[in-house]
Amino acid sequence: MPFSEAGFVNVYNIIDGVEGDKVDDRGSVYHGKWMRNGWKNCGSPRTYEVNPEQMCMPSVKRPGKSA
Repeated sequence: MPFSEAGFVNVYNIIDGVEGDKVDDRGSVYHGKWMRNGWKNCGSPRTYEVNPEQMCMPSVKRPGKSA
C-alpha cells in the first residue's frame, strides 16, 4: 500500500533516488562516481545531521520520555 493511501500526508517520491546514477563515460573525471541526477546532485536541501527529536523510532525509548 502506498504511504499516501495509508494516511501519510507529507509523502514524496525522489525521482532518480538520493544518490543518483553513476557516470558511465570512461573519459569523464567523474567516471564511476554517483554524480548523475538524484536528490544530492540537483541542489536540493539535504544534511547528514539528524535531530533525534524529529526521528520516529517507536521501538527506542529515550531517557526522560515516556512511551
